[in-house]
Amino acid sequence: MKHKLIGLLLISLLITGFTVWAQEYLIIKDKEVKLRTEPEGLVITTLPQKSKLKVVNQVGNWIKVKGKVEVEGWIPENTTSSATNKESIATRIDGGFICNKINFINSNGLIKVTGSMTNQSGEGYHIATFIVTVYNEAGEQFGKGYINIGNFAKQETERFSSILSGRFEKVGSYQIRLQEK
Repeated sequence: MKHKLIGLLLISLLITGFTVWAQEYLIIKDKEVKLRTEPEGLVITTLPQKSKLKVVNQVGNWIKVKGKVEVEGWIPENTTSSATNKESIATRIDGGFICNKINFINSNGLIKVTGSMTNQSGEGYHIATFIVTVYNEAGEQFGKGYINIGNFAKQETERFSSILSGRFEKVGSYQIRLQEK
C-alpha cells in the first residue's frame, strides 16, 4: 500500500512538472495591445510592449492570455511573438562569426529574421552571405533564406534583417552558417 501511494505521488509530481514546463509564453511586440473580455469584445486594459503573457487558450487568430496580475483576456495573435523565439543568446558560427539578438517575426505570414552579426574571422569581406534554415518544434524545416552583409570588416558588428522563404510557424530551432565562397 505504501509503495502504491509513493508511486502515485511521484506520478502526480511528474505530471505537474511537465505541465509547468510545457506552458507557452508570448511577448507583446506591438507598441500597446488592448486586452479584451472575448475576441472583438470589450476592452479590459491596455498591455504595454514587451509584456510577457502566459497562453491559456487559442481560438482562430485570437489568443486567451494571463498576465502577471492573473487577469485573463483575449488579444490578436498577430500582436505577439513567442517568448521562446525572442532574442536568443549569442551563437557562434563556424568561420569566426557571432550572431546575437536573433529574432524570428511573423511578417504578414512570412518569416522575418533580425539580429546582429560580429565578424571575428580575422578577415574582411566585400560581402558575407549566411544561409539561414528554420525548423518547427517537430524538427521539420519550414523556412530557408540568406543574410547578406556588405563591407563586413574584421571585428565589426552589423545589424541585419531578411525575409526567408516559407510560411511562418513557431520556431523550434534554427541554423545559420557561412556560405562557402
